[in-house]
Amino acid sequence: MAGFTLIELVITIMLLAVIGGLGGSVVQVVYDSFSTANIRQELDSRGRYAMERMARELRGASRASISSGSGNSITFTDQSGTSVTFSKSDTNNLMRGSSVLTANVTTLNFTRTVGATVSVKIDMTVTSGSQSTDLQVTVYPRNS
Repeated sequence: MAGFTLIELVITIMLLAVIGGLGGSVVQVVYDSFSTANIRQELDSRGRYAMERMARELRGASRASISSGSGNSITFTDQSGTSVTFSKSDTNNLMRGSSVLTANVTTLNFTRTVGATVSVKIDMTVTSGSQSTDLQVTVYPRNS
């Protein structure tokens, strides 16, 4: 009689189970890495958009129009003469006036320095779950 013995079949099934378990673990690690990378990329994208928007508007403001700028809010007058405020809400949203620029902002700090030049340093942390992205920029408003 030709065929496989019971022991050969059991050993084959056990080997396939071990290989399948290892393969499943590898797939899980790859999926987790992909998911983490997507979250990080989305945080970077949202944070950079908000940071660039604030920096662009502050760069266009006149030095004298920055009426306050410390802690988690800053107020200035833009080129059209409109008062603009960027702030962090109690619900961790980055606000431009009453509009939400981005969510999940855990840290927002403006530091205004006045000397030979005026500068505003912006520090911001955007978080999602256990992932976070720290962003920082120093803006030098125009002298208009």
